[in-house]
Amino acid sequence: MKKIAVLTSGGDSPGMNACIANLFTLCNRKNITLLGVRKGYVGLVENDFITLSQEHINNVYNLGGSFLKTGRSEEFLKESGKQKAIKNLKEQGIEVLVVIGGDGSFRGAQELSEKGIKIICLPGTIDNDLDYTEKSLGFDTAVNNCVSAIDKIKDTMLSNNRGVVVEVMGRRSGDIALYTATASNADAVVVKEVPGSKDNILEKVKLAISRGVESPTVVVGEYILDVNVLASELTQSTDKLFKPMILGYIQRGGNPTVFDRNYAMELAVKTIELIEGGIFNRAIGLKEGKIYDTELKTVLFKEDNFNYELYNLFQKLNS
Repeated sequence: MKKIAVLTSGGDSPGMNACIANLFTLCNRKNITLLGVRKGYVGLVENDFITLSQEHINNVYNLGGSFLKTGRSEEFLKESGKQKAIKNLKEQGIEVLVVIGGDGSFRGAQELSEKGIKIICLPGTIDNDLDYTEKSLGFDTAVNNCVSAIDKIKDTMLSNNRGVVVEVMGRRSGDIALYTATASNADAVVVKEVPGSKDNILEKVKLAISRGVESPTVVVGEYILDVNVLASELTQSTDKLFKPMILGYIQRGGNPTVFDRNYAMELAVKTIELIEGGIFNRAIGLKEGKIYDTELKTVLFKEDNFNYELYNLFQKLNS
């Protein structure tokens, strides 16, 4: 009987539970034992493994977060920590480690693979900042959460004749900001990929107001500018009160969307296919809308996969 383990690491993302549940279902049918590692690399170093059963995965498909918990391990960053993790994997009889996470999680997985551990990596991060894949697990849910929140915020902003500046997550990637702005009919968006996008916000807001927009909306990616300052500047430069809003962790939570649930299933199926085929040290993702796999050692080379076409369409709509 084969024995594999799965961990979720870094920031949690909706769809992680569905992916683990699908992995268990497939393993159970193929006489493969699936162990869960609690708290990501923390559990790997501390030897915190559990043998997953049907009881663990009942009714988790629709839950956000990760029932295995996630974590970031300072000890794993040291060579001694990595050696502990390798020792624990070997003592547990683990043949393959499945890692669900973002770039930091993938980096740790790459280091383990270089030391002889067989790895399969799955993209689980709301930020959508793994450039080898068009979409990461949880991104679609996060955008839907943002759009839903802005819809609700705009209800009260419109009732009070106010504008709003909304900060969304994304770290170095502007994908959440862009897709949220387009789907929520915002009037301006600020993203890292377009440095000049923050320079003409006032102009765009004044243009929207002149066209009769009563509740102008600006969406800003995090770590670019202070939304409190921007809201104050817009208030001073227009005849309208602007409120700053930071959506924060509400973006991570909630039930995964249909897309993310189906994506979780596809990732799980591909994972087992690779393991059964004896193919390891791979990362699975989406390319041209199709599930594919590629060499793990290549996936952290940064590319610019920002959707400039969608950004330009948004600018045309608001010019």
